[in-house]
Amino acid sequence: MGVRGVNCYMPGLVAVLLTLVAPMARPASLILAPSGDATMIEVAPTNSNGGQDFFNCGTTQNGPRNRALLRFDLSSLPTNTTILSAAVVVSVVHVPAEPAVSAPFSLHRMLRDWGEGTNVAVQNIGQGAPAKLGDATWTHAQFNTNAWAAPGGAPGVDFAAFESGSTFIYDIGGSPYTLGPTTELASDVQDWVQNPSINYGWMFLCGDEGTRFTAKRFGSRQNSNPDVQPQLVLNYVIPFGSPRITRTERNGTNFLLGFQAEAGHSYSVEYRDALDSGAWAALADLGSFSSTTSVVFLDPAVQPMRYYRLRAF
Repeated sequence: MGVRGVNCYMPGLVAVLLTLVAPMARPASLILAPSGDATMIEVAPTNSNGGQDFFNCGTTQNGPRNRALLRFDLSSLPTNTTILSAAVVVSVVHVPAEPAVSAPFSLHRMLRDWGEGTNVAVQNIGQGAPAKLGDATWTHAQFNTNAWAAPGGAPGVDFAAFESGSTFIYDIGGSPYTLGPTTELASDVQDWVQNPSINYGWMFLCGDEGTRFTAKRFGSRQNSNPDVQPQLVLNYVIPFGSPRITRTERNGTNFLLGFQAEAGHSYSVEYRDALDSGAWAALADLGSFSSTTSVVFLDPAVQPMRYYRLRAF
C-alpha cells in the first residue's frame, strides 16, 4: 500500500495534513457470457443458426464439418487492465445416436469480423435456416457480401492457424469442459481489452476434422439453462497509483478537496481532529468510477484544525 503526504495551510481557518492511501493492484476475477455465438455449417453452406440454443462443432457421420464462432464483450474492463489468466468453458448438450467419438477441440483467434444472426431452425435444426444479410455461414463471414477467404474460413487469413487453447471433449457426462487457461488465451484477451475494435473472438473447431462422429452440440448463449452457456473466466489486475490531488483550498467556510479518480476503484474520505491520537473516522464514501473522473469534495470547516485521509480501494 503506497502512502503520500501533502501539507497545506488555509489562512485564518484551518490547517490540513492530507494523506493519500492507495492500494497495490489486487487480483480480481470475472466470468462473462458470450456476446455472440454462431455455427458455420458445411452441409448447408448458406444457412445460419445464430439464434439457436446450441451451436455445432465437429464432423458428422457423413463427413461434412461444423465450426463455431464465439465472442465476448470486454468493455467492462478498463483498457489498462492486465490479464493474468483466461479460460473458456463449454458444455455438450447433445451427441449423435451413434457412439460419440472423443476428439480434441480448440480455439483459434479470429482475424476478421463476423455476424451472429438470429436464425432459429424448426426443421433439420442442425442445419440452420437460410441466412439473412450479415449472418455468419460456411461461405461468408457476413452473408452475402463478405465471403471468407476460403469456405469454412482460411487459417492465417480468417483465423489464426495456431490454437490459443484446447481440450479433449467426450460426451454430455463430461461437461463442462475448460479450454485453458493458457498464455495464448490471456494474450488474446489482453489485446482485445487494449484494442476493442479488433475483438473478433475465437473460432471453435475440432482438431481432428478427418474423423467422423465427432460432431456435438454445445449450449449457446441463448440456451435457457445458464449452466450450459459458454463462459469466459478471467483473472486480472487493474494497475493503480496514488490518487492525484488537484486542489486543496478554502472555499467560503468549506474545505475543498479535488482529485483525479481512476476507473475501477472506489474512494472514501476519512478524518480526525488530532494527528497523534484517535482513530480515523469515515467522512464520505465517494463510491467507484467507471472512467477517469475529476472529483471535488467539500467539507464544512467546523474545527480550527482537521486532518484528512483519502483512501482508494
